[in-house]
Amino acid sequence: MTSYPRFADSSDAPGGSARFFSGFTIVRRDPVLRVVMFVLWSFSFCSLTFVVFLPEHAVTNLGISVKSTAYGVLYGVFGLGATAGALGVGSLFARIDKARLVRIGMGAFAGLLAVFALVRSPAPAYPGSTVLLGG
Repeated sequence: MTSYPRFADSSDAPGGSARFFSGFTIVRRDPVLRVVMFVLWSFSFCSLTFVVFLPEHAVTNLGISVKSTAYGVLYGVFGLGATAGALGVGSLFARIDKARLVRIGMGAFAGLLAVFALVRSPAPAYPGSTVLLGG
């Protein structure tokens, strides 16, 4: 297992843009960090854009006004699912290999997001959105 120093000595560290770009050098040299950054980038770029489209999906497909309490509850259950997922990784799934867990989680997220996009009724959208981010 790789260990990193708790605090890096920055007395001789470059300043300005050189310091900023040194992070890219660190990531390029460390294969584990490269994989982590790629997974974070691909998930953020490809999957998290649904938050931008959620209001339109709610109005057009679910018949929920963006200014209504129902929309607030829908958005809230997304947060509840995200919280449940984060707690699950640290407790229920703590003994599962994290690389395997990421692959399963991203696949499940993609599938559940596709199902959520096809939902046309508010009733299944509420529990579905909780499972989407939690599972």
